Amino acid sequence: MNGEYRILQDKLDKIGAFRFTIRGWSITLVVASIFGAATAKLPTYYGLLGLIFILLTFFLMELAQKRHGHTFSRRLAKLERRIWGLLRTASSDSEVFEGGMIPRIAHEIEDERKARWKLMNWLDSHGYWFFYGVQAVLIVVVVLLLERTTEFSMPDKDTTVNFVTNGETRPTAERDIPASQKTKKTQKTH
Repeated sequence: MNGEYRILQDKLDKIGAFRFTIRGWSITLVVASIFGAATAKLPTYYGLLGLIFILLTFFLMELAQKRHGHTFSRRLAKLERRIWGLLRTASSDSEVFEGGMIPRIAHEIEDERKARWKLMNWLDSHGYWFFYGVQAVLIVVVVLLLERTTEFSMPDKDTTVNFVTNGETRPTAERDIPASQKTKKTQKTH
């Protein structure tokens, strides 16, 4: 029973570390992709919306870990009650009862949860919805902003802008014509 208790404590620690790692990956992936896409000047940024599916995968992995954590916590509480019952029946020594119920980790966590405001408990137990939801909204907003800026962006300096006047197409200025087009133009006229 003591071995199971230690294994469950170790599993809970690993779940916490795993959830922290997943969130770190999520933020890194989203931020790096947004900055990479913004600096790459892609023809369309709708591909960034694919990140939402990756976020969904991270969300589901974290949700599974949270469910496992709740299961392990319930089992820890049962083991604590059983250990305490065994200690109480095995010894009438007052040292067993000085600190109260020992071990008491799962019960302390539950007592703290009960003492907090309901809003804090809700945020604590549903914070991953907020965490991944904000990232998904950020992706959509960035995609819409990037798409909007590419629609109204000015052409590059190497792009020839032609104006049509009275049925004739002419460049804005002779200096704006790339050298490769100047040679083609002179070859056609000769």
